[in-house]
Amino acid sequence: MPGSTISDNINLEIDKISEWLKLNKLSFNIKKTKFMLFSNPNKKMNIPSLKIDNIVLENVDEFVFLGITIDKHLNWNSHIRKITTKIRQTVGIMNKLKNFVPKEILKLIYNSLVLPRLSYGILAWGHKGNKLTTLQKRSVRIISNVKYNAHAEPLFKMLKLLQITDLYKQQTLKFYYKFVNKKLPCYFMEMKLKPAAEVHNHYTRNRNKLFHIRTQKHSTDNGIRHHIISTVNMTSDNILSKLSTHSLQGFNMYVKIKILEEYSSE
Repeated sequence: MPGSTISDNINLEIDKISEWLKLNKLSFNIKKTKFMLFSNPNKKMNIPSLKIDNIVLENVDEFVFLGITIDKHLNWNSHIRKITTKIRQTVGIMNKLKNFVPKEILKLIYNSLVLPRLSYGILAWGHKGNKLTTLQKRSVRIISNVKYNAHAEPLFKMLKLLQITDLYKQQTLKFYYKFVNKKLPCYFMEMKLKPAAEVHNHYTRNRNKLFHIRTQKHSTDNGIRHHIISTVNMTSDNILSKLSTHSLQGFNMYVKIKILEEYSSE
């Protein structure tokens, strides 16, 4: 509309949605309805005034959606900060219990209260999971009842636990397994993940790897598609060959075993 602002145009669309809901005997929970503008941290945004039934909606910088904290810059710092606080509380309890309960109980607490927080939604934020490395190492040292500065990798191997970066790798390969075997929702199947063999007709030793499309935007490099390609291309052919021969559970376990085999025992 001539002379209308962005706020007017958006509010017009919101009014249409609100009217449709009312016609279908549905309604917004306006008290819980908020809006967030996604933007580049270095770019200033004009925040529009949005309303539903003449009630102004609150603009927020972050919001918890299905247990994952999404912030306006999509840098996942808020989500990682929140799960760090929750995990630190559990690790503190484990530290107080380490001299009173056996190692098996401490590992059970880890698998019940720490691992789920590390794993949930890791495909979205896992590329920044190294921020949780120190806390995770502390937890395995507590389980093993060793010194605070003991080398952690042999402890992960002994306990058969994956480090946070390898948890991310495992879940990424699990996602790729579902993609290859067409077990994902249709909107994921539209992702352009092409083997190099489909791009280059001539033989190369990387024919089984994925073709990497170069991008100029940093935000694109933080997307799941970019990290799937990077992870697959760094994965051995021995693992990738199991994509078509193993069940999902079998493939997931095989990946874990192969990763643990690479951990140091010294």
